[in-house]
Amino acid sequence: MATKPNGRVWVGFDLGGTKMLAVVYDGRFRPLARQRKRTRGHEGVKGGLKRLVATISEALDAAGVGADRLAGIGVGCPGPLNLDKGIVLETPNLGWKNAKVRAELEGAFGCPTVIANDVDAGTYGEYRFGAARGARCALGVFPGTGIGGGAVYEGAILRGRKGSALEIGHIPVERGGALCGCGRRGCLETVASRLAISAAAAAAAYRGKAPNLLQLAGTDGGAIRSGPLAKSIAAGDVAVEAIVREAARTVGWAMAGVVNTLAPDRVVLGGGLVEEMPELYREEVVAGLEAQVMPSFKGTYKVAVAELGDDATVKGAAAWAQQIVAPAEGGGRLQTRRVGRVAVDLLRIEGLLVFLEGQRDGTVHSPRPGRDRAVETRAVADVATGVALDLDPEPDGVLVVVDAHLDDGLHQPAGRALVPQHLARAAPVDGLAQFDGAGEGLGVHVGVHQHLARVGVGGDHGDQAVLVKLGC
Repeated sequence: MATKPNGRVWVGFDLGGTKMLAVVYDGRFRPLARQRKRTRGHEGVKGGLKRLVATISEALDAAGVGADRLAGIGVGCPGPLNLDKGIVLETPNLGWKNAKVRAELEGAFGCPTVIANDVDAGTYGEYRFGAARGARCALGVFPGTGIGGGAVYEGAILRGRKGSALEIGHIPVERGGALCGCGRRGCLETVASRLAISAAAAAAAYRGKAPNLLQLAGTDGGAIRSGPLAKSIAAGDVAVEAIVREAARTVGWAMAGVVNTLAPDRVVLGGGLVEEMPELYREEVVAGLEAQVMPSFKGTYKVAVAELGDDATVKGAAAWAQQIVAPAEGGGRLQTRRVGRVAVDLLRIEGLLVFLEGQRDGTVHSPRPGRDRAVETRAVADVATGVALDLDPEPDGVLVVVDAHLDDGLHQPAGRALVPQHLARAAPVDGLAQFDGAGEGLGVHVGVHQHLARVGVGGDHGDQAVLVKLGC
């Protein structure tokens, strides 16, 4: 574990059907302490929420930090969720309904709490710290008891209006097929989840076609988990290997539709089955994808095995909390030096974003056709939006972010602009902008009239902008 921190800390929480895990991270997401408990879903919602609070409290104690240091808590949860209200609507494995996770934790610790679908959190963890680092669009697929899916697009978890999306396990693959736990027939989970694999493998063992599996786990489907399946294959059970390969190829075949829809540049495979048989599983998923994906998408994505293991959800939940609570500190948008593009995160801002090519002074003029770029941004409540400008691979000039309620461009701006930390690290224009640790531009006066602006220090109106010098 890392040494005792002096700054703010973040807590990630993984709420599972059988275990719950809390990890305390410093500002650079180095783990300081962790605490694990059994979930004990039979104790009900009230008892379960008390265990959440106790687990986090014990993790904070182990890290040697008080709740006053908490910047935020992120919780990865299974089941249907109301993401806006922080409520777990239902968890079949726990028997919980309408668990008000956010309200409970915010009341106990006095800091912002964000909940996310556990697979979404795991995918985001891989995007920030693991196998999907640097991806523009990352697709995560986690086969296990079911088959979970998640996606991160330009730094944001892809979600619905109130709940999560990417229910890959419930893509229909077999018309009139077996009954799924969701109540529909022919879902991917009915033929390719670990439960489906275990049932088929148990039948093979019963028929004498999988002697090693029979010795390891018998014919009880509940005992045939990822570990025994991998061991039986390694011991030579050809029938079991064929079952697992067919299931993995079917996952790839079904994922082709998602690849055709989202065009990800990174596909991450995780979960127990993948961890036990990474090469076998990846090989078959790739084969299934290549057989079904549109020809124009071949070669545009990389299929990778998850790198974070059991920490994907807990670390991803903590990082997602940071991205929502303090987006200027997060790493969740396009990189500033990404080839051909530069992007800025704006939070609750309306204004003008201008890149002035070749500029080295503080004069901001109308964008010149073919050289400069300008984008007018619109505010969105509580969520950082990515605004991108098409630039040369090595931009040379000044990026200006003006926080301005433009009113058709006729009035001066007011307020302040925020830029993410990766932009703030660029050299500011000498004498015109200063940056604090969170990346805010302070004390720069800007006047705007029909997208013409002059920049100077001070001024009577308290107007502000951010200027970042790129490549000069």
